[in-house]
Amino acid sequence: MTPRSRRIAAALVAIAVLLFAGRWLAQFLADRWWAAAVAPPAAVTLTRRALLRLGLDLAGVVLAVLWFAGQAQAAVGAIRALPLRERGGNSAFRSLVDRPQARGAALLIALIIGVLVGGGTGEWADAVTLAGQGVTVGLPDPALGRDAGWYVARLPVWVRLQAFATVLVLLGFGLVLLTYVLGGAVRITRGLAISDEARVHLGILLALLASVIGTSQILAPFELAAGLPAPVASGIVELHRSVAFVLVGVSVAVAMLSIIWALRPLHSLVAGAWLALSAAMVGAYYLLPDTPTDALDAEDRSRRREFERIAYGLTPVPRPRNQDRTVPSFWDSTAAAHLVGSDTAHPGVAARGRYLTSAGDRPVWVAIAAPGDSVPIVLLADDTTAAGGGPLSWRAAAAAPVAGVEPLLHLAPLAARPGAPPVAIGSGSGVRAGNALRRLVMAWARQAPRILGATSEERVGWLLDPEQRLQHLAPFAYWRTVRPRVESGRIHWIVDGFVLAESFPVVRRVLWEGHRISYARAGFVGVVDAQTGTTRIYLRPDADPMARALAQSAAPLVLPAEQLPAEVSRVIAYPDLLLGLQAELYAIDRAEAAGDSTAINSPRPPVVVGEQPGRYLAPIVDRRTGRVELLLEGDWEGGRDRLWEYLPDSTSAPEAPDVLTRRWQRFSLFQQVRDSVLASTGKFATAAVRYAVTGDGLVAYQPAWALEPGGRASVVLVTVASGDRLGAGRTLEEAWRSSRGEITQSLGISDDAAAREEALRWLQEADSALRRGDLVGFARAFAALKSALQRDPPSRPK
Repeated sequence: MTPRSRRIAAALVAIAVLLFAGRWLAQFLADRWWAAAVAPPAAVTLTRRALLRLGLDLAGVVLAVLWFAGQAQAAVGAIRALPLRERGGNSAFRSLVDRPQARGAALLIALIIGVLVGGGTGEWADAVTLAGQGVTVGLPDPALGRDAGWYVARLPVWVRLQAFATVLVLLGFGLVLLTYVLGGAVRITRGLAISDEARVHLGILLALLASVIGTSQILAPFELAAGLPAPVASGIVELHRSVAFVLVGVSVAVAMLSIIWALRPLHSLVAGAWLALSAAMVGAYYLLPDTPTDALDAEDRSRRREFERIAYGLTPVPRPRNQDRTVPSFWDSTAAAHLVGSDTAHPGVAARGRYLTSAGDRPVWVAIAAPGDSVPIVLLADDTTAAGGGPLSWRAAAAAPVAGVEPLLHLAPLAARPGAPPVAIGSGSGVRAGNALRRLVMAWARQAPRILGATSEERVGWLLDPEQRLQHLAPFAYWRTVRPRVESGRIHWIVDGFVLAESFPVVRRVLWEGHRISYARAGFVGVVDAQTGTTRIYLRPDADPMARALAQSAAPLVLPAEQLPAEVSRVIAYPDLLLGLQAELYAIDRAEAAGDSTAINSPRPPVVVGEQPGRYLAPIVDRRTGRVELLLEGDWEGGRDRLWEYLPDSTSAPEAPDVLTRRWQRFSLFQQVRDSVLASTGKFATAAVRYAVTGDGLVAYQPAWALEPGGRASVVLVTVASGDRLGAGRTLEEAWRSSRGEITQSLGISDDAAAREEALRWLQEADSALRRGDLVGFARAFAALKSALQRDPPSRPK
C-alpha cells in the first residue's frame, strides 16, 4: 500500500469513527437533557445504560476485528510462504496477495467484517444487567433441578455468548478456507494437497469449531428445559442431557484430533473424526424423541399449571355471587375518536379512563382532538347517553355531564399525550433549544432538521406519547395500555409495564403482542403528567421477582411500591392485555381437562370492558355448546391485582360473542336501523359484545352507533341477551323490556333463509345435547328451535 493509499484509508476510518462517535455523543447528550426535563432520576440510569451499551458494543467490535484481523494476517502469510513450485489456485487472486498492500487491504476487510459481526452486542445490555442481579423464583424445574429464575436471568446471556462465539469461529473458518483455496494453499489434485502453514491454521480453527459445538451441547438440555423451541416432557430433557454428555465427549475428542492433524498431515484421521461428529449430531437431532405439549401426561400437565401460575399470574379465585356492580358502557375508542376527529386525515385519539369528581369516580373516554395551537381534551361519559342516544361530555365544575362534545380543557402542543407528533417545538415544557450548537446536537440525535430553526428561548419536546416515553426510559419493560386519570383539571396518563421472557421452563410459549414468550407479568406502573411531561415509574405492589430484580438494577429510576401515591394507587386498573392471555391459557386448560382438543389452537377470547373502571372481563366459551361457560374477571382491589372466575348458571348463560352478533343481526329492528343509518350517508358500527354480572346472572349487550360526517355520533340501537332471551331497542332499558316481553315491538327473523339457518343451527344443537344426555341443553335448544320456526323471540324454557 502506497503512502497516499494509507493516508486515504486512515482518513476514511477516522471519518467513520468520528461519525459514529458524534452520533453516539449527540444521542447521549440529548438523552441527558431530555431526562433532566421529564424524569431527573432517569439521568443516572440512562447514563449507566448508555455506557454499558457502548462498552458491550466496543467489546464485541474489538473482539471481532482482532479475531478476523488475526485470521487475515495468518492466511496472507501462509499463501505468501508457498514455494513457487507449489503455486496454484486463482492466478489473479495470487497476484493480489503478493502485492505489498495486500496486508493492509486484508486488515481493512477484517475491520469491516468485524464491525458488522461485532456490532449489536449493546442490545445485550438488559440481559447482562438482569444476569448480574439474578432472579430466584423458588421453583426448580423438574428435569435439571435449576431454579426457574436462572432460566430467565442467566441462560439468555450464555446462549448469546455461545452464538456469538459460533458465528466468529464458523465465519472465520469459512473465509480462511476460501482464501486458501483461491490462493492455492489448499488444492485437490490426485488427493488433498495442503501447505504446512495452512494445515496448522485450519487445524486450530477446526479445534475451536469443535469446542463451540461442544459448548452448544452443554447448553442444549437447558434450552430444551426452558421450552426452546417448544416445551417437552421432563423425561425427554433428561434423555437429551444424557446424549449431550456423549456429544460433548465426541466434540472434545474431535478437537484433540484436529490439533494432532495440525501437527501431522493425517487427513483420513481428521476427516473420519468430523464425519463421526456430524453423524452423531444428525442422529441426535432426528432420532431423539420430541414430545409436543398436547401429548403430555397428567403429571406433566399438573406441573405445567403450577409453573404457569407463576409465569402468567394464573391464580383465579371464585367471585362472590352477591356482588352486583353493573355500570353499562356505551362507547369505545373508535366512536370516541370519531367524535373529536376533524376528518380522516386528522383522526382523534381516545383512551378509556376515569374522571374523579366530588361524587366519586366516573368512567369516561378521554378523546384528544387533532393538535393546533392547543390540543382540546374531551371527557365523554361512557356510562350514559343523551335522550336521543347522543354523547354527553363533562364540563369544568359541572355536577353532571351535559349534552354535546365540548372540551374540558386544552393542552399545549408540547404536552404529553397519545398520538403526539415525534417532535414538537413551542413554549411550555420540554428541553430548551438554546444556542446553535445545542440545537444541532438535538437535531442530529432526533434526526429532525426542523429543530435547527427553533429560537433559543423555545422548547423542544420529543417522545411525547406516554407509551413511547416510558419505553425509552425503561426499555427492560414492555409498556402498553394508556389509562388517563383526570382530576381538578389535570391529566395523568397511567401505563402498564410488563415483564416478558421467552425462557421460563415447563410452561407453554405463546405469541403475544408480537412477542414469542413464556413469561408475562405486570410489574410496573408508569405515571406521566400530561401538562408538564414529568414521568415517574413505580414498582407494582404485587410485583413478581423478575420485576423486583429489574427495579433494583434501574434504581433510582424505578421507585418502590411504597412510594406510589394514594391517588394513583386508587385508580390503577387490572392489565387487560394480560387478562386476554390468561383467558386463552385458561380456556386451553379447561379444554384439555374435558378431553376437547379442538380448543388447543383457538383464537384468544376478546377482552371487553367490565362493569366499572379498572375491571375487565374475558369470556371463555364452551365450544361444545357455544355458550359462555366461565368468565375471567380482572380487578384492582385492596392495592393488588385480583383475578376472579365466575361460573354462570348453565341454564341461563349467554352465547359466545360471534353467535350473539349473528343472531342480533337477523332482527328486523336491527336491519331497519342499519338501513336507515346507511341511507342518511352515515356509517353504522357495532361495539364489541359486553358481558356483565347482574342480580339476574350473566348477561350480554352490544351498543350500535351511527357515525356521521363532521364528527357526529349517537347510540341508535342496543341489543341484549340473557340466556336464550334476546332483545333490542333504541335504549338499554327498552332492549331489556323487549327481551322480557314487556313491549310488543317485533324483533322477528327478517327472511325465510335466515329463519331456516337459525332453525338448522338449533336442530343440530338439540341433537348434540340429546346424544350426550344433556336434557337441560336439549330443552333449551328445542325451545329456541320452536321460536325460530315461529319467528318469535325465544323464551326461557321452564
